[in-house]
Amino acid sequence: MNTNFQNKSDGNIDASREMLLALTEQLITQAGVSENNIVIYDAGYGTIGSYLVDAVLDLYPGIRFESKAPWGEIVMPQWVENGITYSGYGDAVPAARRVVRSLYEADYLINLANLKKHEHETAVTLCGKNHFGTMEDCSDLHTTINDYLNGMSTYNCLVDLLGHQEIGAKTLLFIIDGLWGAPGVLEAPIKWTIDPFVNDWPSSIFMSQDGVAIDSVGLDFLNAEWTLWDNADNYLHEAAQADNPPSGTFYDPENDGTGLESLGVHEHWNNPDDKQYSRNLGTGNGIELFGIESGPPPAPTDPPGYTPVPFGTPDPNGTLGDVNSDGLIDIVDALLTAQYYVGLSPSGFNPAVSDTNCNGVTDIVDALLIAQFYVGLKISFC
Repeated sequence: MNTNFQNKSDGNIDASREMLLALTEQLITQAGVSENNIVIYDAGYGTIGSYLVDAVLDLYPGIRFESKAPWGEIVMPQWVENGITYSGYGDAVPAARRVVRSLYEADYLINLANLKKHEHETAVTLCGKNHFGTMEDCSDLHTTINDYLNGMSTYNCLVDLLGHQEIGAKTLLFIIDGLWGAPGVLEAPIKWTIDPFVNDWPSSIFMSQDGVAIDSVGLDFLNAEWTLWDNADNYLHEAAQADNPPSGTFYDPENDGTGLESLGVHEHWNNPDDKQYSRNLGTGNGIELFGIESGPPPAPTDPPGYTPVPFGTPDPNGTLGDVNSDGLIDIVDALLTAQYYVGLSPSGFNPAVSDTNCNGVTDIVDALLIAQFYVGLKISFC
């Protein structure tokens, strides 16, 4: 969040009401999460504006909001003392080690960040730095993320935050809200010049289950629009190689003697025009940037013997897309397919009906096609 006030009056980039409403609606009405089990928090800076809180609570009054500057329905977080150890900064003040209890005790986290450059200390504010809203006071940690001064192959506390088993490691989904984008955290959104936006708003939403990969993509977009300093991706190098980082740091945020493994994939696209990564190019097993453009539904091309099922209606045959065999093709099927693709073993998953584009493999494209089917952008598979 970017406000110190209940009634936000500046034009600086901030969390968007549209994105937060869409996310909470999907969790409650589609994923079956009780609103009483949802906490929306930002404990590190200012408060959460009424334009967000009122819009959500008008529909789902059971959701809990937490902020260090409470007002109205927003409550002050409770804290876990010494909730994290900063591997390369052992003298961090107690307030920096004090972590929001709601997150610490949660089963899952959805990390919702904005697409914005950072004009101080670090180069970007994406999913990694979003965790500066997870502890009571992040002020003491700014020296550890100062890429401009520290350079490459240096310790970065964002790796500890992303890797801690009760903080970043429980993240189910990373999202970057790119409906708008700004050249600074204290600046207003402006229209972008790079292709495909070309003097328009970025109007994009980035999603991944890999927190390093999504920040790598976000950084590439920001660098193409507003040139960043060369060592802006230091924290991504450290996170991707957390088991053997360039800095030589032993990343152990739980302070239990067990070091972190790699937290994800980091690479840069081939160029700002094509925006292709190693999976797109077929040259490696790194990032794949897969885009979905808005527009009319594509013409159906049904596989032999398949009868299209209108989205949101029962599928009695348990055919393509209904991977949990509940008779529905919905967003839960898309999520389970994404989990299967990254190597998890979701309960009840039926891989025989997950290859929705019939190319012989189940991958993230199948998950996206199921999501398109659910919202009505597709009326059949293959």
